[in-house]
Amino acid sequence: MKEKQVLETEVGVLRDAEAALKEDKLEASTRATVMEKQLEELRSREAQLKSSVKTLREELRKVQSSAALLERQRNPGVGYWAANGSTSGSSSRPVGTPSSERGPILNGSAPSSPVPPAEVAPPGGRGSTGSDQSSTEEAVNLEYLRNVILQFLENEKMRLLRDYNSAPDHWKPNAEKNSAVDATPFVVTPSKVFFSSSITTFEDRTALFKHLCEKWRDTGLFPDIIGGRLWRSELYPIYPLAMRDNTVEGAAFVMERVCCALFGFVTYGVHMTMYTEDGRIWVPRRAKTKQTWPGLLDNSVAGGIPYGLKPMESLVKECMEEASLPEEIARNAKTVGCASYFYQTRKRWLQPEVEYVYDLCVPPPEVGSQYIPKPLDGEVESFELMTVQEVIQHMRSEEFKPNCAIVLLDFLIRHGHITPENEPNYIEILTRIHMRFGFERYPNGVNISSAQ
Repeated sequence: MKEKQVLETEVGVLRDAEAALKEDKLEASTRATVMEKQLEELRSREAQLKSSVKTLREELRKVQSSAALLERQRNPGVGYWAANGSTSGSSSRPVGTPSSERGPILNGSAPSSPVPPAEVAPPGGRGSTGSDQSSTEEAVNLEYLRNVILQFLENEKMRLLRDYNSAPDHWKPNAEKNSAVDATPFVVTPSKVFFSSSITTFEDRTALFKHLCEKWRDTGLFPDIIGGRLWRSELYPIYPLAMRDNTVEGAAFVMERVCCALFGFVTYGVHMTMYTEDGRIWVPRRAKTKQTWPGLLDNSVAGGIPYGLKPMESLVKECMEEASLPEEIARNAKTVGCASYFYQTRKRWLQPEVEYVYDLCVPPPEVGSQYIPKPLDGEVESFELMTVQEVIQHMRSEEFKPNCAIVLLDFLIRHGHITPENEPNYIEILTRIHMRFGFERYPNGVNISSAQ
């Protein structure tokens, strides 16, 4: 009898447990239904967000496109440094090719900029006094004026070059030495900016820009370009015609290296690819303490051409300073041409650059140890001998300084590693690393369109 009661008790407990399980199952099923509904709502929300993001991206592209169009449609003459060659009542019209159709293609796309080349009229080189010009103003080609400088000039508070007496100090480069401050060094018109008749010589122009740029630096203007350690204390030559008469005597004036970027002046350098007889390339890594591009890979030897040195003299100097290569080795380098291109900064400014390109074939290190490059001046961290495939891989991963990758593209083309058969963009690459910056439209240094 007792066993029966025990069994009935156990059956009751089991039934209660079964009922509790059914309740738990029902509750879990209900929660699962709710969660499935919430999941569907989340998926729907995700789809809506994706659609909104897509719409926003499309709207952003439209805004960017409209902004670029408005920038291109702005008055092409305002703020550009050019010759005062037009007659009274007429305005000069720069006729350069839009830079959206030009530029280096390391990233596969061409840079765009609203800045066309300015009208050109040479000042006659270093010794010119301007006496042979029909007008009273001294004109000089200052090439591509940076858009930020253009806006700086156009700003109502900064457009004071017409009234030199009321100009802020950093617009008075000669104030310390010139008691007659009523002689403005620049003349600003609605279509151009040019040197006044009081600025006629190499020394005048050099002193003018020296004081101007130093005051910009000291007053904190453009700190991301010329501030702090970026200032190099190196003088670069500025030529009336960027592609001709690039001699010491042909320079219109000289100015601090980093300041060239503010005005878009064409700068010049030497880049050498040092390779072994078995086809490997010596590749340096830039020191992490460099002011620019620290830690990136570079050409075997490279550097800017300072005022007073010819390209080969600059190369010999850089070979010793950067790679411990003596002159008797450096002078074996062969001149193989130039690379000319626009460098586009992250702020979408364009910097026209020309590099004289050299090749130096040397024995492999196993044969001639005297041909092994070694760091000397601290600008290079180390040298590594790489195969062509290793170099290409590093280029694709963007480990090279951009303009050095351009020089290596030129090397790979000339040595048959890049051909029309293996590179569909062969012609595009070839033409974009050998540019004229629009100067082909001014073969005699004069705006032909307006002259006619």
